[in-house]
Amino acid sequence: MEKVSLNCSCLLLGDYRTSPRNMFICERGWTMDVNSVDNRCSVDLQITQSDILKIFAFLGKEKSYIFINLNERKCLKIREDLSMANSDYKLDIRSNSESQRRVIIVLDDVVEVCHNILRQRFKFFHELKDKTAAENLYKYACKTRSPQKRKVGQRNHQVEEEAGPSKRPRTMRNRQDSSDGHQFRSASSKPSEDYTSDLSFELSKKQITNQALNMELDLKKKKQDILGIRDDYYAEKEQIDNEIKSLEEKIEWKEDRIRKEAFPKINSEIRFLERRLNELKDQKKEHLEELQSYNDSLNKISTRKHGLKKRYFEHIKLEHNRLSEIKGNLGKLKGAEVILNKKNSNVDDIAKYESLSTQIEKYERKLECPVCLDTCQQPIFQCHESHIICKGCRSRVKKCPQCLVVFDKRKQRHRYAEEDAEELVKLYKEREAVFNNIHEKERTK
Repeated sequence: MEKVSLNCSCLLLGDYRTSPRNMFICERGWTMDVNSVDNRCSVDLQITQSDILKIFAFLGKEKSYIFINLNERKCLKIREDLSMANSDYKLDIRSNSESQRRVIIVLDDVVEVCHNILRQRFKFFHELKDKTAAENLYKYACKTRSPQKRKVGQRNHQVEEEAGPSKRPRTMRNRQDSSDGHQFRSASSKPSEDYTSDLSFELSKKQITNQALNMELDLKKKKQDILGIRDDYYAEKEQIDNEIKSLEEKIEWKEDRIRKEAFPKINSEIRFLERRLNELKDQKKEHLEELQSYNDSLNKISTRKHGLKKRYFEHIKLEHNRLSEIKGNLGKLKGAEVILNKKNSNVDDIAKYESLSTQIEKYERKLECPVCLDTCQQPIFQCHESHIICKGCRSRVKKCPQCLVVFDKRKQRHRYAEEDAEELVKLYKEREAVFNNIHEKERTK
């Protein structure tokens, strides 16, 4: 954790009061820059948590009072660093004076991070809730020591006492009387100041004592709670130990039973399953050999099927060419018949008949079924590639004979081919009418 800078208005190291130039706090402790007692050098003091016997503080938003009791070793180290041995100042945990036993830090404008570090990270920390008690402790520690003033004419008093009362001058007696009166007044005022400071100290001490008693009561309660928790722990531990012992006995009995009964049975079953596994492996090997022979046979049959299909298509193609040739010869014969009879016929009818025959032949080639080689009649179906097939062949064939694509379950009709079929029927009727007209003219002659 990083160091946090603090604004320290006053620092009391025993009864030595000073103002540090820099002060920081972190999880490890305090770091401060302090002048020595003789103001000859600057000393970097570090107070770690291991040096602290007890720390109690009042943490306020505007001002905080922190009281730290250090161990004897740390007090001695601070006295050596600050050169307090040759001075009247003192810092000692065993001192009878309350102001010389501790280190007091007064902070102004304290940040919340400092409070959190003190509350959460420092050991032996106790927080004071009463601001007045903290202020009274601070004021009592800040009470200036009144050094003994040198009395006027002290040496003359000694001489006069040696010489006797008869030899004292009158002026000296008057001065002594006046000085005695002044000392009496100062002595009478000093007890009142000491009484006030002692009273505030007693009040603060009483409040701290009450807080210490409350803390001791809390500590006793916590000790009782810890004892109760310890008793519960031992009772639960004994119960768990008994359960573990019973479970160990059960485990031992189970292991003995498994070793004597279960293992032999399991080993016999394992041997049986191994024999069965070997038999199944042999059967698997036989089935694989049979499957391989079937695959070889299938490959041979597939090769024969492919050859038959190829020969079938070649034969169909040859028959198709022969049929086309026969149809061409038939058309030529009909044309020859018309030509033989055109001597007495009208030339326009003959030309029309030839034109209609040409168109009919064109439509017949266009509407020829690739399976039965007949001219397709309505309804005419098609595949995905728009190859036509007649109604009778569509129900018997699963694939298109031209592109070998499988037909869908839903039959798709070829509308353009059906229009061509309708046009072919019209041409048939028109040619028949022309043919009948030619024969009618021939009979009338």
